[in-house]
Amino acid sequence: MTAIRQLAQLISHNHPKHHGDALTIAGDALIDTIACIFAGAASPVAINSMQAVKDWGGGNSVVIGRSEKLAPPFAAMINGAAGHALDYDDFDEPGNAHPSVVIFPALLAMAASRRLRGSDLLDAYIIGLEVLQRLGEAMNMDHYRRGWLSTLTLGTIAATAACARLGRFGYESSAAALSLAASMASGLTNQSGYLAKQLHPGLAAKNGVMASALAAAGINASDQTIDGSISLATAMGDYQPERFNAAMAKLGKSWSILEHGLLVKCYPCCGYTHRAIEAAIDIHGRLKTGSKAIQAIQVSVPDYYLDLLVYSTPGTPEEAMFSLEYNVAVALASGSFCLASLNDEAIADSEHTRLTQAVTVVARVPRDANIVYDPLDPDIVEVTLEDGSKLRAEAALLTGSPARPMSGEAFRAKFDECLEPHAGRVARDQLWDMLRHIEQLDDLNPLLASLSKAESG
Repeated sequence: MTAIRQLAQLISHNHPKHHGDALTIAGDALIDTIACIFAGAASPVAINSMQAVKDWGGGNSVVIGRSEKLAPPFAAMINGAAGHALDYDDFDEPGNAHPSVVIFPALLAMAASRRLRGSDLLDAYIIGLEVLQRLGEAMNMDHYRRGWLSTLTLGTIAATAACARLGRFGYESSAAALSLAASMASGLTNQSGYLAKQLHPGLAAKNGVMASALAAAGINASDQTIDGSISLATAMGDYQPERFNAAMAKLGKSWSILEHGLLVKCYPCCGYTHRAIEAAIDIHGRLKTGSKAIQAIQVSVPDYYLDLLVYSTPGTPEEAMFSLEYNVAVALASGSFCLASLNDEAIADSEHTRLTQAVTVVARVPRDANIVYDPLDPDIVEVTLEDGSKLRAEAALLTGSPARPMSGEAFRAKFDECLEPHAGRVARDQLWDMLRHIEQLDDLNPLLASLSKAESG
């Protein structure tokens, strides 16, 4: 049975209700994604994308943080792009992707046209994540290293699966939607530092809405497009049938959201810099006279990280998110890396510039290139001080990962940081409470209304 047929069975099957940790992880992912969308609502990629589609007709789907409403594909696109504008949204390891900022914008765009419960939203999300992570098990990291951006390639399939689940598609319609999605899936990794990179999740979310709508309207398609002789698997990687079979055999049996979980980001920048940032923060806490004493900095990371981290001296926020040197420099100087670290003043700061220029990056061969954050292969930061002494820190487990979760206080602080420009404390508290109890909502429309009104809250 082809992968599409197995995935279609997953989507159309009447599974037992999710419970416990699965719902907690999915609910937290929704909160984090909505916070990130608010944070990016006024970003250039969101504003420019709205400008591009504003004359193509209206609709009833919410554009988060704005009063305008659009047709579902365009609302999904703008919300997905806004949520990724600051690279603050969650990440997963087997998919090597940003799953939630793809899946939730697609689902929220569809929700406007039907009466849905909060539990329906979480169920569809869990199905979409299952599809993305199992395909990641089957295809990564070879797929990614060839230059395919999993957020847009595998994310398109995942968003479509989630939309089909939310739409209660039957077996044949689900299969057609997935096949159409496979024909839409593309996206390259070399867009780092450009607005195109931020747009990628939005394109995947739009594709998911479009593919599911086309299938619902009766557009049929081959079931060979994910793992057939001419398919995503063969065109976009080293197709290994045994890996596909092993991944597909787990569908819906051991849910991937429990097996793999998600990585909730503590810092608004490329995840490949996060362990180095944490090592730098560790060193900052041990500096007796501040960063002025630092003369040289050496940072060791896996070599393939540097395919994305290409800006040694960033000049824009988009470049700064993908600058290992700058991110480590800011963390050493301030002991943190936050949204304010991406503004023009921070990028032009003389001490940040001095430390950025003092960084030497050592690219090491990873112990296992199929593990993104290998706990047995830590990232290392070492600084040399003006008296010749050295301070060294390693970071193996990443804060925000399933092995080292973000604290509840830090998670709420991130939510407030992202929403503060859009909503006062009362409005933030109300939205937080609604999202915290999303599973109990019998109607999502009050939530959707709050997402568009919060800009004046």
